[in-house]
Amino acid sequence: MEINSYSTWLEIDLNAITENVAYIKRLTGVEVMAVIKANGYGHGARPAAQAAVQGGATWCGVARIEEALALRRAGISAELMVLGYTPPSKIPEAIDQQIVVSLFDPSQAETCLSYARINGGRLRA
Repeated sequence: MEINSYSTWLEIDLNAITENVAYIKRLTGVEVMAVIKANGYGHGARPAAQAAVQGGATWCGVARIEEALALRRAGISAELMVLGYTPPSKIPEAIDQQIVVSLFDPSQAETCLSYARINGGRLRA
């Protein structure tokens, strides 16, 4: 079935994202993290992140390291945090790209610190 034959669609108003983030920031007076995962729920992580940052979000949270790396490659310079598990093999990239990772247990923390020491970087967790 052709996509054009569907009678439903979804429109994302990027200006609304920008305005909502700005409003939340004004209202609370604290840093804002926009959680943008699953490719903006299938609608494009980059434009959603750009709109949130334009509104004043200082952080973008994502589920996976691959999403954070894609946002960095797309030019998103805001703080990025991976909310899900980051495999130890991806820690060097997280260090290099200044991406904050979530740690779930002491053994994972030790493994990640080991990678940071070996690569001469600073792990942000």
